[in-house]
Amino acid sequence: MDFQKNYPLLHLPNEYITIQWKRGYQSVELYHKERLVGSVTGYDVLLEGVQFNDAELGLIELKLSEHPIALDLIVAGFHSPVNASYPTYELKVAARIFWVLASLSIVIGLSYGILELTFTGAISTTMILNLVAIFTYSTSAIFIQIGHAWAYYFGVGFHVLFTLTLLFRIIFFDSNLGILYIVFFQLIVLIILSSYLKNASDAHRHRKFEGGGWKFLDKIYDILDRMLGAGK
Repeated sequence: MDFQKNYPLLHLPNEYITIQWKRGYQSVELYHKERLVGSVTGYDVLLEGVQFNDAELGLIELKLSEHPIALDLIVAGFHSPVNASYPTYELKVAARIFWVLASLSIVIGLSYGILELTFTGAISTTMILNLVAIFTYSTSAIFIQIGHAWAYYFGVGFHVLFTLTLLFRIIFFDSNLGILYIVFFQLIVLIILSSYLKNASDAHRHRKFEGGGWKFLDKIYDILDRMLGAGK
């Protein structure tokens, strides 16, 4: 074999699977404690992904990611920490969405704030809600970037409440076209954010083995996972 790399097993401390492969990933072999646990032939097969059932380790999944090109190993449902598609890394993409939301909230807040102060001399409830949005979206983005899955739930939860508040205003108080456009945008963003739910749930499950988590947040995660039926 031309190359070799050790893949630590997150849920089994101090254990790893050694993967050896030939140039171009035409032939790949997996070893655990010098025991061959699986082999794959063919680049296209790796792109599709393969699975091995091992009596000792359980289900072993191997897949070749394209961006970047690298082998990703999952054992018993847990990613190896060196995977390019490790759930915490994947979830970090959602931070960009929250940064965009925070930036838009700043622009809208400044625009509305100036108009309200000019014509009424006071700050409305809408403006206060917008300030809360800036804080919440920014906080979510910061903590997602440093690996905390709870920040995803925090941001999405607020986004849902914000959207419901706007819908309530449309139904009972004001149904102008501008607010309708905002609600439509909010719903599109919610759909996009929901695509990261699996990543958030997986990131939480993996964090239990990473250490450094907060136990009371772990309990909240577990409740959310059961309610949303995701991640397992």
